[in-house]
Amino acid sequence: MTDQHVYILLGAFEGSRHIQRQLDSICAQTHTNWTLLVRDDGSRDHTIEIVNRVSNRDDRVEIVSDDAHVGCATNFSRLGIEACRRGAAYAMFSDQDDVWFPTKVEKTLERMLEAEERTGPAHPILVHTDLELIDPHGMRVHPSFMKFQRIGHMSKRPLKTLFVQNFVTGCTAMANRPLLELALPIPHQALMHDWWFALCAASTGTVTFLPEATVSYRRHGRNTVTVRGFWRTVNPLRTDWRRLWSEGASNHGRAVVQAGALLLRLSNAGISMGESTTMIRAFIAIHDVHSNVMVRLVRAIRLGLSSQTWPRKIMLYMRLLWWPQLADSTSASLAAKDVAPR
Repeated sequence: MTDQHVYILLGAFEGSRHIQRQLDSICAQTHTNWTLLVRDDGSRDHTIEIVNRVSNRDDRVEIVSDDAHVGCATNFSRLGIEACRRGAAYAMFSDQDDVWFPTKVEKTLERMLEAEERTGPAHPILVHTDLELIDPHGMRVHPSFMKFQRIGHMSKRPLKTLFVQNFVTGCTAMANRPLLELALPIPHQALMHDWWFALCAASTGTVTFLPEATVSYRRHGRNTVTVRGFWRTVNPLRTDWRRLWSEGASNHGRAVVQAGALLLRLSNAGISMGESTTMIRAFIAIHDVHSNVMVRLVRAIRLGLSSQTWPRKIMLYMRLLWWPQLADSTSASLAAKDVAPR
């Protein structure tokens, strides 16, 4: 077993109900060479007291002091920057309310090292896994979160899906140093930290999948990302379709702006040419509100833009049909205009 050091980044907020279980599961990892950095985002409950108690008995657990309330993605961004400052070669993301399997760090790191052997250590790599889904009391709801959500890992040209749909869950992910250096700091345009890291890895390196659950993902009413399940989402008797359409349109618009931020990040990193940047430009150009509807659809088809499952694909292309009406701000349009083919 490798003895590589791993940084674990835990963003906490109002987590006193479940965080003790999560801290215990991290302390019980079979891979013992790790440092856990915890940043509390301004909790008013007992979260920080619980972390302090664990830190007092295990010096691998450290609190990153910062009083500002910045939100989930920026919280992880600040943790990642701190890990890089300390020389992190590998970093994992942790939610506060899950339970890690004992071999999670060990198995994820093994898959990472295998990937680095194939591509070289300078290659940005993200490794992610499946999860099991549990309820607020820790009872199993489903053995595979990815099957529950009807999502799957895309090994070939993942960008064409990641533009509009994320299939990487942050609490399963590990990033190597080259990916951390590219992805950090996480821009404010990013929808979520895991989506941003997945886009950065897919556009410049590799997204690798370990097809097994390594964490119990707790579903409850305060999840940052709502977990409804695929079939419940598409059930006409249980879904508010107007709200679902509105959420989808909003996230789609934010995904276009996110792609613009990705293009800028690659340009700043000296990556202004290549297949990935061409694909990003093509994706943004699809959303030029001044383009003809048929032009938008043809561009999307040529790019291979696609969501997973037919209901999601249908919703995606319906949004493209009515894109000018759905763009409730000029940000997506301006992002498209800035990089649209001239």
